[in-house]
Amino acid sequence: MEQERYRSRTFTWPWRRPEKPTHLPARLPDPVKPRIGTAQHEEFLESQYTLAYEAAVLALTQQDGTLGNLRNRSSGLFAIAGLIASFSTTVGLVDAGHAIPTWVAFALLGVLVVMCVLMALVLRPIHGKWVFGPDAGEILRHEGDMKELRGGVARGMVEAVVSNEQIIERRSAFYLWGVVLLWVEVSLVVAGVVIAR
Repeated sequence: MEQERYRSRTFTWPWRRPEKPTHLPARLPDPVKPRIGTAQHEEFLESQYTLAYEAAVLALTQQDGTLGNLRNRSSGLFAIAGLIASFSTTVGLVDAGHAIPTWVAFALLGVLVVMCVLMALVLRPIHGKWVFGPDAGEILRHEGDMKELRGGVARGMVEAVVSNEQIIERRSAFYLWGVVLLWVEVSLVVAGVVIAR
């Protein structure tokens, strides 16, 4: 009973052996490669290119989903900022004697404009830089060995994954600054309401 109560994933009793990890390590040990030119080497390269191709396609698909989620969040963030701004304008309309100070209104306008620019940078389309997957036209134009084709396509997609990651990081930074500005906007509205009272 006492043993069950204190059992957790990280804690093991001293007399128990730790369980073997069931996941693969982050870096697999270097395999012994077969000699170049043998049938085993050709089979090894075929498997390696196939795995690299599938991993690159999966990474590009995940990056596309990440970019879509980032754009959806940016739209939601801007909608919330608009609601907060509209709330701040109703403070003066409900009670004309307790309008928010002018400097707060201009500060809110400035924050909203900067947020609009940041969210536009996140939402704007990507022209020619983003890669969604392998180029079917390039594959059809290739005349040569299938192994060479598969390796070249896999290498191209690995480079595209790195390029796409840079775009995602830039747009994530814009989104993060938008979140910071949302908190600034909320603080300004609260300060304006308190000062107006």
